Amino acid sequence: MSESRAIKPQHALSERARDQHITETGIRIVGRAIPLFTSNEGASLRASSDVSETLYIARFRLRPRMRKDRVVPIVLTTLNEAILQSWPEAPQLPMDEAIARKPERYHGLTWVPERDLGRWTGELIWRHPHPVVKGVACTTQVIISEIEDQVRLAVRVSVAGGLPSVRGYVGGGQARPSFLAALRGRVRVLTEDSDTQPRFLTEADIEGFVQDVLLSESRSQPVALLSPTTEGGYLVEPEELASELLGLAPLYVIEGHPTTFRLTDLLGDRRLSCFFGALRAYMPMFSCADSPLEHPLLLHERLVDPVQRTELIGRLGQVAAQAVGMPRGTIADATEEGPEHEAPEPALSSPAAPAKHHATTVVTKPTPTSAPAVGTVAATGSVEAAAASNALLAAILPTLAALDSRIADLASAIRAQNETNASIAEEIGRLRISSALRQSNTSGIERRLDRIDSLLMAIPAGGQVAPPDASEEDGAQDDDDDDSLALVDIVRLAGSTHEDALLILDGAERSAGESNYRDLDRVAAVLDAMADISSRRQAGTLQKSLREAFRELGIEYRTTISKSTPPKLRQQYIVHGGGGTFYECLEHIALGSSYDPERCLRIYFTSRDPSEPRFVIGHVGRHFTVATTT
Repeated sequence: MSESRAIKPQHALSERARDQHITETGIRIVGRAIPLFTSNEGASLRASSDVSETLYIARFRLRPRMRKDRVVPIVLTTLNEAILQSWPEAPQLPMDEAIARKPERYHGLTWVPERDLGRWTGELIWRHPHPVVKGVACTTQVIISEIEDQVRLAVRVSVAGGLPSVRGYVGGGQARPSFLAALRGRVRVLTEDSDTQPRFLTEADIEGFVQDVLLSESRSQPVALLSPTTEGGYLVEPEELASELLGLAPLYVIEGHPTTFRLTDLLGDRRLSCFFGALRAYMPMFSCADSPLEHPLLLHERLVDPVQRTELIGRLGQVAAQAVGMPRGTIADATEEGPEHEAPEPALSSPAAPAKHHATTVVTKPTPTSAPAVGTVAATGSVEAAAASNALLAAILPTLAALDSRIADLASAIRAQNETNASIAEEIGRLRISSALRQSNTSGIERRLDRIDSLLMAIPAGGQVAPPDASEEDGAQDDDDDDSLALVDIVRLAGSTHEDALLILDGAERSAGESNYRDLDRVAAVLDAMADISSRRQAGTLQKSLREAFRELGIEYRTTISKSTPPKLRQQYIVHGGGGTFYECLEHIALGSSYDPERCLRIYFTSRDPSEPRFVIGHVGRHFTVATTT
C-alpha cells in the first residue's frame, strides 16, 4: 500500500504538467494565475474589456475632404506616423496583411485586417509608453470599418490599474491619442451625432440650446460651453478646445458677452451659468436643480492652464468609459475559440478528479441481466459521491458568501483609511512648507534687524558713521558662506529632489550661480512650495488656480509680464531647454520689491507648456531688465 501511495498515476502527472507554466526565469506558476504570466508571451496582444481600466474611448464617422480621396489609407498613414514616434522599429500597417509583434514592456502590436462581402475591417492593438507618466504602458485599440463609402473609427486607450496607475485625472487626460488631432486635419471627423467643429451661439440660439441640448433627457454625452470675456474674444481659441475635447464632448461657443445674461436667466441660477470667459462641462441628465459642483467649471487662470484642462479631459474620459462601447473587431474573431472548440466539462466532479477533463470515447458492452453491471455500480457510486459533494457545497456556500462580504467591507475600509492617510500626509506636507516659509521670513527679518543694530552700535559719539571696511564685510560674508549652501546648490538640490514636479533648466542654474541674493532659506522654501503645488496640480487635486494656491502660502505669484514690454526685452524670458526646445517663462515668483540683487530675486518659470506638466524653471536670480528698471 505504501508503494501505491508513493507512485502517482501517469495521467495525473500529465494533467498537472498541462496546468502549470514555467517562466523564463524558472518560476513555476500553477492554477488560475497562469494567464497573468502568459498573456504577454504570445505573438499577439489582447485589449482589456475592463471599464475601470479605460482612460479614453470614442467613436467617429470619417469623411474625405476631397471626393477623390480614400479615407482608410489616410487613417493608416496617420497611425503609422504615430506608432513610429515612440517605436522607430515598428512595422507598417498594410491594408490586407496581418501583423503581430511579440509584446514587450513598452512595445507590442497586433494588426488584423479582414475583407468580407464588400466590407473591410481592420483592428489594431498597440502597446506604447504613456505620453507623460514614466514607467506606465498604455494599450490603444483602434477599429476601422469601411462599407462602401462609409468609414467608422473607434478608439480606446486603457492601462492596467486604471486611473490610480497614471496619477489620476490628469494622467488619464494626457493619454488621449495624439494621432486624432493629426487625423482631424486630414479628413472630416464627425461623432455619431454631429460635427466636431465648434458651434457658435447667438442671442437667438441660446434658448433652443438650453431646451434641446442641455435639458435633453436623451443626451448621453457631456456638453462643453465656452463663454467670451467681457472685452470680447476667448481665453483659449475655440478650435484648440474642440480638438482637445474631440470625441468626449461637443463644444458650443457663445458669441457675445450679453448672451451670457440670457443664459443665466434661462437656467435660473447664476452658479450653473457660464460667463466671463469660463468653460463649463454640463454632464448628462442635467437639470436646473443640480449642484454646480456636478458640472465642472474652469475660470480664467484654470482655463488657460493646459494641465488643468487636461484634468477636465480625464474626467470626461471616465464619463465616456461608462457610456461608450467598442464595436466587434477582427482580432477577437481570429483568436477566440467558440464553445465548439472547448472540451465539455462535467457539471460536478469528485474531489479526486483532475482539474481539467478532456473529451474521451466511451465504449459500452451489453451485460447479463442476472447480475448487476460493473458500470452500473460505478455509476451509482458516482451519483452518491456527487450527492455528498453537493451537500458539502451547500453547507460551505453561505460561509463563503459571508466571508466574501466581510472581505469586501474590509477592503473598502482600508481604501477609505488610505485616502484619509494620504489626505493627512498632504496636509502635513503643506503645513511644513507653510511653516518653513514663515520661518524663513522671520529669519530674514531678524538678520536685517541684527544688521541695523550693528550699524547703530557702530555710530560714534560725534554722530559720524564710518564707512564699513569692505575687506572685513567680505570676509564676514565668506565666513557665513562656508557653513551654508550657495544659491546654485539650493536650485540643483530642488531639481533633483523634486524632479517629478520641477524641471530646472541650465539657464536657471547659471543665473543662480551669478546671483548674490542673501535670503537663501526663503528660496529653498519657495522651491519646495512650487514642487508641492505642481505635484497636486498634476494629480488633479489642486482644485484652485495657481494664484490662489500661492496666495495661501504667502507667496507673490504673477501670471505674466506687462503687455507693454518691448519685443527686445521679451527675448529675456525665452529660455533654451536643450534639443531645440525653448520655453517662454513669463510667470514668476517675486521675492523682494527693489532691484538690489542682494535683496531682490525672481523665479521665472512656465506652467503652460502643453508637452510638459511640470513647472519649467528658466531663471533664478536677478530681476530681468524692464522699461522701469532703475
